[in-house]
Amino acid sequence: VSNTTVWKALHQRGTKAYREEFKFILKPENKVIRLAYCNERKSWSIRDWANYGFTNEISIEAGGLLGL
Repeated sequence: VSNTTVWKALHQRGTKAYREEFKFILKPENKVIRLAYCNERKSWSIRDWANYGFTNEISIEAGGLLGL
């Protein structure tokens, strides 16, 4: 299915295109903890950080396209 076909189908249903704004939601107390953690690892290389992620604060929203 082409992008144009999807766009037309969404448009016919009244759906408008928009770019989702990235919002990094982090509680103030967790910011302090995370900053301390990172400061302790200032010497880490980019490769070290590439193998690490803060996954404890990820939220995922799932929904179907066109109501499916």
